[in-house]
Amino acid sequence: MKHSIFIAMVGTASIVASAEAGFLGFVASVRIVGSNTVIDIYAGVDNPSDKFLNVFNANISTTLAGGFKQKAGLATKTWKPDTAGFSSTRNTIDDSFMTTGTFSGGAYGGEFYASSNTNGDPNFTGTSWNATPASPAAITVPANAGWYTGDPTAIDNRAESLAGMVGRINTLATAAIPFGIPGSLGGAAANYGIWCGHIVVVGTGTLGAPTGNILWSASVSIKDGVTGVTDQRISTNWVPAPDMDSDGILNSADNCPTVANPNQADCNNNGIGEACETFTDCNYTGLPDSCDIAAGSSLDADTNGVPDECQVDCNMNQISDLQEINNGSVPDGNADRIPDTCQGAVLVNSDSGILGAPSGFEARSFTFASALYAESTVTLTVDVRGDLNGNTEWITVSLNGDAGRRFFEAGGNDCPSTPDRATITLTRQQYAALLSAAADSFTVTMTCPSTVDPTEC
Repeated sequence: MKHSIFIAMVGTASIVASAEAGFLGFVASVRIVGSNTVIDIYAGVDNPSDKFLNVFNANISTTLAGGFKQKAGLATKTWKPDTAGFSSTRNTIDDSFMTTGTFSGGAYGGEFYASSNTNGDPNFTGTSWNATPASPAAITVPANAGWYTGDPTAIDNRAESLAGMVGRINTLATAAIPFGIPGSLGGAAANYGIWCGHIVVVGTGTLGAPTGNILWSASVSIKDGVTGVTDQRISTNWVPAPDMDSDGILNSADNCPTVANPNQADCNNNGIGEACETFTDCNYTGLPDSCDIAAGSSLDADTNGVPDECQVDCNMNQISDLQEINNGSVPDGNADRIPDTCQGAVLVNSDSGILGAPSGFEARSFTFASALYAESTVTLTVDVRGDLNGNTEWITVSLNGDAGRRFFEAGGNDCPSTPDRATITLTRQQYAALLSAAADSFTVTMTCPSTVDPTEC
């Protein structure tokens, strides 16, 4: 089930130390996995040497009907990661937990494991987040909860690069700047982050129509890796709206919310991106005809709104040349968007006629003599009605005695009313090589294993 989610991050604190590096705001990686939404929260910093000390005054809740997901039966079914056997990872899709970085600061088997040094303060006493709005006490983590690293000297709490994080990265804005504004302050300036939360939410809404939200409100203590100053805090206010197509443009601002189009191309300025707009494109440029005319890339001499090139019908069959070329009904070997038949070329369709029943004891062959060289691809079609329904029955088609191509090995039919068909497509260069090797002729030879009975049909 697809679903969407809002995350609100709010907090009030003051900067109590130098603005050099330190905590820049929360950053979240959001991704949808099956019917759940997985969110990893990072304390955003600017220096890889910055250290995470603790989260405090955290208030975490949701109004989504499915509530927070937590794995059933765990002996440590609490807010803390399950470090026994290192089963709590960034790839976990069925358990919510808090952490203080990655275990030993590294990755194991491509997964980042939650830090085993995570400890909780006395306010964080919740034992389960698995609930519905009918029992909101279980959905809301105890007020003013906090957690910290039990070993501040370990590398568990080191910062890691936010580049390449799995999922769509949502950055923060300060309370003074509306959310979703590119280049806003706060988490948008963070190049690194310390992993401090993994939330899995069971969603019941649909993308673009969220049925609830998550509130994440917390303060963080960071030890600045440059100055050594600790306890830098900054207030944040963040509400990342859903981005259905994960193109970096929020649904509310996306002119094509269901199809990724990060460039938001909308040549006719009608508010609908070309990526999901239904429009007439007679010349196959990928743009509405009206945009081609407006840009001057197509002429419209009779001002009827149809590009002039779409009204050319050189063979006078009531179908525009461009349409015929695009659907492959006429060749355009020189790619000038004019059917070759209107430039003196001749369509050739040679037929061998019936060559007899396919037989495992006698080859069937036909020579196309005095063949014309081609300006387009050449298609060789082989229609066969014979004993071909067994897994040891097939036909090998060779051209001018080459190694051949085997057909119907995966299963033909036994004397079908409509012949089995195989096709070989040759580029003009491949076809020319055949003719050059055999004085403007080429021979098609068809052979079968002895299991093909010529009398069965």
